[in-house]
Amino acid sequence: MARTGAWQVPDIADDTENSSSDQESIQDDDSDSEDHERLTEDIRRHRKKSRSSRSSDQSESGVYDAADLHRPLIFEEYLYAKKTIQDFRREIRLLTEFASLNSTAVRKIVKKYDRRVGTSLLEAYLEKCKAHEQWKCLWSRVEAQLLVDCDALLAQVTDMKPHDASWEGRKVFSIGCFDLFHRGHENMLRMLREFGTFVVVGVHDDESYFKLKNKKTIHNTQQRVEHVKNFADMVFVIPDTNPTPWIRAMVSKQDVEAGRVCYVRGEDMIDFPGRDFVEANMPVFFLPRSEGVSSTLLRTIYHDQDASKAEKAAFARTDATGKPILEEG
Repeated sequence: MARTGAWQVPDIADDTENSSSDQESIQDDDSDSEDHERLTEDIRRHRKKSRSSRSSDQSESGVYDAADLHRPLIFEEYLYAKKTIQDFRREIRLLTEFASLNSTAVRKIVKKYDRRVGTSLLEAYLEKCKAHEQWKCLWSRVEAQLLVDCDALLAQVTDMKPHDASWEGRKVFSIGCFDLFHRGHENMLRMLREFGTFVVVGVHDDESYFKLKNKKTIHNTQQRVEHVKNFADMVFVIPDTNPTPWIRAMVSKQDVEAGRVCYVRGEDMIDFPGRDFVEANMPVFFLPRSEGVSSTLLRTIYHDQDASKAEKAAFARTDATGKPILEEG
């Protein structure tokens, strides 16, 4: 898993907002490499700036405790470890489903062939498949044990979560668009619970989405809110490209002064709308993105009018932000 992010400071998101990082179409290799390097360098610069400013200013303000400077680094490793195990477990489960579907298909096809031709090839053919060097892993039961091991390791890592009593009762804010709700969105929203106990998510309405991204949503505001509310304690709609007034209305001065609020985003956008207000009032954390998934990729595959472009996108590599790269030729 590529770790292009840094931690705690501005933000970035799983295709959640601001169109500057969500260009509809697909970039070439050179521009992708440059964008990746620029993204990584921006994150490093913001991390360095954030730590410096927090150590000199924020610890004196009383809003942040000086000990917080070291906690995010430990917490970052915890989150990456947990997400890596969860991603691996999901891949094993998908492989198991793939093997099961293929096994069922083979049985039905050969069985039908036997009936039509009057042969009895099924069992012999299955044994041949099981013995094949490239296929035998699909017929083994090793994946079942891997799932058991993953569950045990995940429980162990969860028990190792850095504990901070000040995070109990903390409100966790995030904002996005969440169109074409996918696994990356779901992963990000689930992980918000790692930072506090009350999750508040803002969702841009259709009009502000169009102004931000210069394209219409696939799912309307109500549908997107319905998707998000399965993972949040409170959802509010933002009818503007600038979410600052609505964030300000949702965040109480008492929570800010008590340090009971933070802002969490994915790691594919540095300059997010409302950043000035957010950074001035609460710590900001980055989440590792889910590799290979983005709303842009889904939109290109399933909703682009150019069938050849959609086909290429379906099998294309993805860049640092999860968007497809269309190679010439």
